[in-house]
Amino acid sequence: MQTGRCRCRQNGECYAIPTMDGPLDLISQYVEGFRCYALCHPELNFLVTRIGCGITGWNDAEIAPLFNFGPFYTLPNLVFPKEWDCYLNVGEQ
Repeated sequence: MQTGRCRCRQNGECYAIPTMDGPLDLISQYVEGFRCYALCHPELNFLVTRIGCGITGWNDAEIAPLFNFGPFYTLPNLVFPKEWDCYLNVGEQ
């Protein structure tokens, strides 16, 4: 995936969630867009990476909770980083 691309499904099997162009509330909106896309496309599998936890300066404690709402983190077509387990209430169904 190229940097600087907009949020959406990219070439291949990737979905871009920008993390460099705004505060957490804006990133949260991008995550919501991804959530909707993943819900509407259960035939696609997504390996979610530790987005924003590199050069952008966010950390796991700030980014991971953005994915922790409703049944989102239990969707069978999403796989989250093990580092996020403590933020996503894994096993607390």
